[in-house]
Amino acid sequence: MYDQAVSSIHINGHTAGPFSIKCSVRQCCPLSLLLFALGPNSMLHLLGRIFAGIRSGPTIKTTVVAYADDITLFVTDPRGIPYIADLLRSYKGAIGESLNIPKSKAKQTVSWDTTINMMDIPYCSELTILGYYFTNTVAQSGKASWTKVTGKVRAMASMAYCRDLCLMQRIQFVHSFLLAKIWPKTQIYPPPTKETLRQIVTAIAGFILKGAILRVLLSTLQRQTDNGGLNLIDNAAKCTALFLSRL
Repeated sequence: MYDQAVSSIHINGHTAGPFSIKCSVRQCCPLSLLLFALGPNSMLHLLGRIFAGIRSGPTIKTTVVAYADDITLFVTDPRGIPYIADLLRSYKGAIGESLNIPKSKAKQTVSWDTTINMMDIPYCSELTILGYYFTNTVAQSGKASWTKVTGKVRAMASMAYCRDLCLMQRIQFVHSFLLAKIWPKTQIYPPPTKETLRQIVTAIAGFILKGAILRVLLSTLQRQTDNGGLNLIDNAAKCTALFLSRL
């Protein structure tokens, strides 16, 4: 399928002549994702076996985390840096993939010496991995992440405020879109502060009770339907439960 592959460009009803594809994978091809994942797979397994990584339990070790082309490597010994550089050069020649230095970042923790050259990758005080913030402390990381997700919830509630939805539809929108952005964060960071919860609750209440003359308490809506409520999720309770479930 990829032997002597060619493609053409179609613009405004006109198709350009075919040209050869000599690198990368084809767009929209069901085989592309698998081929892309197979490329660095052996390298990732090798890194996982050789390096100590970090431990979150007596038997749980994390050395490298990969999601598509977003790869995070945990280095605890600077003596392993030259080996990493040699390994990347070897795999570049084998599969054609290379490290994008301008888009890469290094984050030091504990007593790591930032004068150590990390393959010319610049050090930073904070970085984002798959949408999650990481700074010097867990508290700072959680605060930065909750600030961003709270802003998104408020913005989405504001954009959808004027939609013609009944009360039940608004609650479904809250569950499916607004609160859905919160649950993944609760499994990574500590529960949000009271002020953060207040901002989220205010945004949700304003959206649900839009223009209502007779205001209904959210605690009433959070009751089960057989108890006079509409099964609205108690986000404070669920945030705490999700966080405690991973401990």
